[in-house]
Amino acid sequence: MTLVETAIDAHQDVPQALIHALFRHPQVLQFVLDEAGLAPHEVAMWARQVGDASGIEKLAGWLSVGRQSGHYKPLLEVAGSHLRAGDLLEALPVFHWAYRSWRAVPDGNLKHRYDGVKLMALWGECLYRLNQPEEAQKRWLWSLALIQDAETLARLARTIERTGATQEYLAVLRQALQRDLPGAGALWQRWQRIAVASAGTASTAAGPGPAPPPGSPGVAVMADVANLDMACGDQYGFGRQLDYGQLLQATARHGPVQVRLAFVPDLPDTLAVRQHLEQAGFQLDLKRPKRSHGRIVANADTAMASFAVRWASDPQIGRVELWTGDGDFLKVREAINQAWADVEVAFRSFEVGTAAAIQRLEHAWDPIAPQYLQP
Repeated sequence: MTLVETAIDAHQDVPQALIHALFRHPQVLQFVLDEAGLAPHEVAMWARQVGDASGIEKLAGWLSVGRQSGHYKPLLEVAGSHLRAGDLLEALPVFHWAYRSWRAVPDGNLKHRYDGVKLMALWGECLYRLNQPEEAQKRWLWSLALIQDAETLARLARTIERTGATQEYLAVLRQALQRDLPGAGALWQRWQRIAVASAGTASTAAGPGPAPPPGSPGVAVMADVANLDMACGDQYGFGRQLDYGQLLQATARHGPVQVRLAFVPDLPDTLAVRQHLEQAGFQLDLKRPKRSHGRIVANADTAMASFAVRWASDPQIGRVELWTGDGDFLKVREAINQAWADVEVAFRSFEVGTAAAIQRLEHAWDPIAPQYLQP
């Protein structure tokens, strides 16, 4: 009789909570495995014998991968996917295993260092969202030793901003300034601009603008919410949200807004913005996330382009507004202009993240100013 069979016979009543607890703490689990002389797949087999095996088998499988030196990339992708889906307790042990495997790889190239920053950034985000801000800050500070260019530092900063960790962000930024890291000075100046904009927005109200002439053709609005929310955070700081109702009032000066469509990822993180959009009168088109190469994506480009063409063909619509900074939609504008020359196609978006070709459209592009942010 093998050791595993003996364990199964003696511990048929081992609670699944205990097995899950071991996997939540990989260091403890590794100690238990070493003491018992068990491999991860044997623990999975044990779990299968006592029931509720699917989750345990998955975690055991990734632990097996993590024990192989240099196999951190698939672990990092899976951990990030769990994080984006909100499965924090599933993500946390995989981050541990990815880190251990990453440490086993010799630090011989820039890609390895970049992967380390990405790992620390996302691991810190997971910890912060699990209400462990000190541990999160520790990971973010560790990553500074690996940064050698401004772009990598900016990516780390965006991740920390996304969590809303203001105090931790400032601590990391000050440490980056002390180390004289590339791009640290620009990030500090940006932080000061955000603070000024935040103070000014609280006392500034956006008016509806002049009323359109009687009989003006209707306006159809297509809002790429994922694109707008990401750009809003990049330009004005994590936590700042676009006031879609105020922006609709500005749009109404071109004519009665007859169509309000918002394309939103169907994720728990978007519940608040969905409620805000519905209150503003938007019809929601929820895009179900899909897993692609270990990542979660919810692309709305095809649906948004299709609806833009559909409403441009409506005789009551004289203007289609695309609320996005994605340059791919310039092709949609071109196609509409060729088919319906009397329909105007315009863009609204934040300056950050908006394609240069859109910004060169002049009157057909309206940058979103700070007064259109929620207080």
